[in-house]
Amino acid sequence: MAHIKKIKYKSANGEIYSEDAAINHDLNETLNLNCSAQYLKENRKAALEALKANLHSRGTLGKNAWEKLLQKYSSANNLGQKREYAGIVIWYIKRKLGDA
Repeated sequence: MAHIKKIKYKSANGEIYSEDAAINHDLNETLNLNCSAQYLKENRKAALEALKANLHSRGTLGKNAWEKLLQKYSSANNLGQKREYAGIVIWYIKRKLGDA
Protein backbone atom coordinates (compact mmCIF):
# COMPACT_ATOMS: atom_id res chain seq x y z
CA MET A 1 0.00 0.00 0.00
CA ALA A 2 2.99 2.31 0.17
CA HIS A 3 2.66 2.82 -3.57
CA ILE A 4 -0.87 4.20 -3.27
CA LYS A 5 0.58 7.64 -2.59
CA LYS A 6 2.29 7.52 -5.98
CA ILE A 7 -0.87 6.66 -7.92
CA LYS A 8 -2.97 9.46 -9.34
CA TYR A 9 -6.38 9.61 -10.97
CA LYS A 10 -7.58 11.58 -14.00
CA SER A 11 -11.25 12.22 -13.34
CA ALA A 12 -11.82 13.47 -16.88
CA ASN A 13 -11.35 10.00 -18.36
CA GLY A 14 -11.10 7.57 -15.43
CA GLU A 15 -7.42 6.77 -16.05
CA ILE A 16 -5.04 5.96 -13.21
CA TYR A 17 -1.33 6.68 -13.55
CA SER A 18 1.90 7.30 -11.71
CA GLU A 19 4.86 9.54 -12.35
CA ASP A 20 7.01 6.61 -11.15
CA ALA A 21 7.89 4.76 -14.38
CA ALA A 22 7.92 1.29 -12.79
CA ILE A 23 4.50 1.76 -11.19
CA ASN A 24 3.11 3.27 -14.38
CA HIS A 25 4.40 0.24 -16.31
CA ASP A 26 2.63 -2.09 -13.89
CA LEU A 27 -0.61 -0.11 -14.12
CA ASN A 28 -0.61 -0.05 -17.91
CA GLU A 29 1.25 -3.17 -19.02
CA THR A 30 1.26 -5.75 -16.22
CA LEU A 31 -2.21 -5.10 -14.83
CA ASN A 32 -3.63 -3.46 -17.98
CA LEU A 33 -5.81 -1.15 -15.88
CA ASN A 34 -6.00 1.53 -18.56
CA CYS A 35 -6.56 -0.76 -21.53
CA SER A 36 -8.12 0.51 -24.71
CA ALA A 37 -11.42 -1.13 -23.78
CA GLN A 38 -13.06 2.01 -22.45
CA TYR A 39 -15.34 0.14 -20.06
CA LEU A 40 -12.62 -0.17 -17.39
CA LYS A 41 -11.96 3.55 -17.26
CA GLU A 42 -15.65 4.42 -17.64
CA ASN A 43 -16.72 1.99 -14.91
CA ARG A 44 -13.97 3.25 -12.59
CA LYS A 45 -15.13 6.81 -13.16
CA ALA A 46 -18.81 5.84 -12.67
CA ALA A 47 -18.05 4.06 -9.37
CA LEU A 48 -16.29 7.12 -8.02
CA GLU A 49 -18.98 9.51 -9.26
CA ALA A 50 -21.69 7.34 -7.65
CA LEU A 51 -19.87 7.47 -4.33
CA LYS A 52 -19.46 11.24 -4.60
CA ALA A 53 -23.17 11.68 -5.39
CA ASN A 54 -24.11 9.50 -2.42
CA LEU A 55 -21.80 11.45 -0.13
CA HIS A 56 -23.09 14.78 -1.42
CA SER A 57 -26.63 13.79 -0.46
CA ARG A 58 -25.44 12.97 3.07
CA GLY A 59 -23.79 16.33 3.71
CA THR A 60 -20.44 16.87 5.41
CA LEU A 61 -18.82 13.76 6.84
CA GLY A 62 -16.58 13.66 9.88
CA LYS A 63 -13.38 11.66 10.12
CA ASN A 64 -15.15 8.75 11.83
CA ALA A 65 -17.64 8.44 8.94
CA TRP A 66 -14.80 8.49 6.39
CA GLU A 67 -13.01 5.75 8.35
CA LYS A 68 -16.16 3.62 8.40
CA LEU A 69 -16.47 4.02 4.64
CA LEU A 70 -12.83 3.00 4.23
CA GLN A 71 -13.46 -0.12 6.29
CA LYS A 72 -16.58 -0.91 4.26
CA TYR A 73 -14.77 -0.72 0.91
CA SER A 74 -11.59 -2.39 2.19
CA SER A 75 -13.42 -5.43 3.55
CA ALA A 76 -14.26 -8.49 1.51
CA ASN A 77 -17.63 -10.23 1.56
CA ASN A 78 -18.11 -13.81 2.81
CA LEU A 79 -16.76 -15.11 -0.52
CA GLY A 80 -13.55 -13.08 -0.13
CA GLN A 81 -14.55 -10.56 -2.80
CA LYS A 82 -14.30 -6.80 -2.57
CA ARG A 83 -16.76 -4.44 -4.22
CA GLU A 84 -16.19 -3.74 -7.89
CA TYR A 85 -13.81 -0.85 -8.45
CA ALA A 86 -13.13 -0.63 -4.71
CA GLY A 87 -9.56 0.46 -5.41
CA ILE A 88 -10.53 3.87 -6.78
CA VAL A 89 -13.01 4.42 -3.96
CA ILE A 90 -10.40 3.45 -1.35
CA TRP A 91 -7.92 5.85 -3.00
CA TYR A 92 -10.49 8.67 -2.85
CA ILE A 93 -11.40 8.02 0.79
CA LYS A 94 -7.74 7.87 1.83
CA ARG A 95 -7.15 11.13 0.00
CA LYS A 96 -10.02 12.70 1.95
CA LEU A 97 -8.52 11.34 5.18
CA GLY A 98 -5.14 12.76 4.25
CA ASP A 99 -3.49 9.33 3.93
CA ALA A 100 -2.79 9.52 0.20
